[in-house]
Amino acid sequence: MNVERFLIQVKQNLPEHDGVTTWVENSALNVGYGKSESFEIRYPGGICYNAATEKTDEFYKLVEEADKAFKTVKEYIDLMDNAPELSARDFNMPYKLLAEFNGVVLGGIEHRSNNTFEFTTWSYANNSLYHGHYFTDYEKAKEDFAVRSGLLQSTKLFTDKEMMQIYRCTEDTLNNGYELSSEQTEVLEQVQEKIKESVPNFDEKLREEIDQECEEDMGMSMQ
Repeated sequence: MNVERFLIQVKQNLPEHDGVTTWVENSALNVGYGKSESFEIRYPGGICYNAATEKTDEFYKLVEEADKAFKTVKEYIDLMDNAPELSARDFNMPYKLLAEFNGVVLGGIEHRSNNTFEFTTWSYANNSLYHGHYFTDYEKAKEDFAVRSGLLQSTKLFTDKEMMQIYRCTEDTLNNGYELSSEQTEVLEQVQEKIKESVPNFDEKLREEIDQECEEDMGMSMQ
């Protein structure tokens, strides 16, 4: 495993946050936040930080995101490094065959010139590929493969926008005095946590939605 290659991918898979910087140095990915706080991500695993580091909510959130990115990158790099070449009629791109099921394939290609990976799902028949869907997000590519191949029904999936609205509805329910049992409250809180983990850049998207609604309300009040 090329450690620098791996850490660059982890860096690219981390959500962006205002005031948070990331850089690869001395075989580690450094995450800096706040005025002077930082921690390191090292291969083959583990988060390293100063014993004096304050364990704030921001710290735990960034560590959780780093852990998720680490696992995602390890999965697709291990797959790419061990998968066979993807071959088909009139196809000469250096893709790897990552998965195949029910007439659908998931392929991956590494662009070493700019340290990026691209993932594609195709329908596959008569040794030919067609109707490609292209992704830079590995998790989105897996999801698309699962739906196209029939491993998962699309009706059981929510878009990011739908999940944001579900989150806001549960937030209203939890904060507006509705009579809820402890079990109901716990379930709604678990739903919120799952949505936060599933939607990339959740905080930024939530803030953008709220800001946009405020602007729309102000525009209507001025008419």
